[in-house]
Amino acid sequence: MLEIRTSARWMPASLTWRVLGKTTAMNDLNVRSRTAIAGATGYIGGRLVPQLLSSGYPVRCLVRTPRKLQDRTWSDDPGVEIVQADLENPDSLSKTLQDCAFAFYLVHSMTSAGSGYAEQDLNLARSFASAARKAGVQRII
Repeated sequence: MLEIRTSARWMPASLTWRVLGKTTAMNDLNVRSRTAIAGATGYIGGRLVPQLLSSGYPVRCLVRTPRKLQDRTWSDDPGVEIVQADLENPDSLSKTLQDCAFAFYLVHSMTSAGSGYAEQDLNLARSFASAARKAGVQRII
């Protein structure tokens, strides 16, 4: 089970998570390392990016459609890379995740609801985990 804890104000520099009874902070693993965000066009991802930037973390946004981020106030920040990515292609995704110490997985399948939805969601998550492992990502959140 993944548990996210933050300070009283939401500050990613103090972002911690608890997995299997062990609490870890992003700073403990690799201070100010590049962080990939799959799902930066979504509600949570779109709010996470500027918080990470303000804490000094360079961010690589993995998106299907890069133009969806062009109107975000942070999209032209020098610490932001916007990269078109296909989550269904582990080989190209692995290349996209190179040089990232952390990766936030904030996506879900866009397949319409039905019997295949959960399976497609699971396959995308597994593909992402496999690509991250191959790329040397230290932590998926």
